[in-house]
Amino acid sequence: TNSVDVIQSWSLREAVLAAGLPAACFAAQGYCNLMATITLPPFTFSILNQTKTISAAICCFIVLGEIQSMLQVVSLFLLLLATLFLQKVIPINNCFTTSKENAIESEQHQSNEIVDTCAVEYFEENDYEKQEANPRAANKNAVISLENKGNDLRESNINGIENNNASSEDENTNTFLMGVLPALTASILSGFAAALTQRTLQRENRNPLLFNVELSIFSSMFILVGLLTPSREVSGHGYFATIRIGSSDFHRLLREGVTAGWTCQTWVPILNNAMGAIFVGMVTKYSGSVTKGFANILGILFSGILNQVVLKTSLSLQELVGGSIAIFSLWLHITNPPS
Repeated sequence: TNSVDVIQSWSLREAVLAAGLPAACFAAQGYCNLMATITLPPFTFSILNQTKTISAAICCFIVLGEIQSMLQVVSLFLLLLATLFLQKVIPINNCFTTSKENAIESEQHQSNEIVDTCAVEYFEENDYEKQEANPRAANKNAVISLENKGNDLRESNINGIENNNASSEDENTNTFLMGVLPALTASILSGFAAALTQRTLQRENRNPLLFNVELSIFSSMFILVGLLTPSREVSGHGYFATIRIGSSDFHRLLREGVTAGWTCQTWVPILNNAMGAIFVGMVTKYSGSVTKGFANILGILFSGILNQVVLKTSLSLQELVGGSIAIFSLWLHITNPPS
């Protein structure tokens, strides 16, 4: 009877107000994450991507007025640290080693190679054996030649460094605009969408199953808009360009169909994500978006444990440390609510 009442009281206006903006945020988040993963190294993207829980806490404070106690704030940063350990962004082995001695040895080795190279070039160019009659003059000439070679090499290194600095600045700018900025934008959008979802489910008491259906429909509509974005094609000779409606993926879907290449195994992640969305809605409604972030990180730990069970291997020190920190941060967050 409750389900019938929910369906009968449904209206398009309420659905748009409830799920429209979160769906737009999630769609934009997906595009930002895609852009960031193409540009950034995996470990950099992992670090920026795991700021979602902190973003959710900040957005919940702005949208819902939820405050975090000092210990809860500490637990959020511990959760971020646990994620970096679980995803091996911070390797355990590198925490106990230093590269200072290796850097000194490398610098000395490079200096010796430069001197040896200059000496070999001098002797090859000047046929040092012919100067055995006057070794003192030969040594003096060798020293002068080495100094000249060193000065030339130093000048070329300076010019190379200047050119490298210019190209490095351009590369850093491109990395920030096309990688770091989209990753941070995705994190902010994720936190904002989570806060809106929590407000809809808790304050407006919307049915979580109905909200998931609405969110899926609106998200699909936004993705379809992205597929219909006009694309530019250049002819084989490169002289003419044509504009056509839809991306290459859209036209491939028209030619081959949506289910092209699907097998029975394709339904496994589809059903898994569908069930996961239902559980996420329940957790958000009854526990909040920040707690959902803790559940996601513990899900990474559970995946690691399940992987070890299936492959008959033992847990690594990396996973034990990350899991322990995650469990401690969850306990710290739950047992220290704001007074």
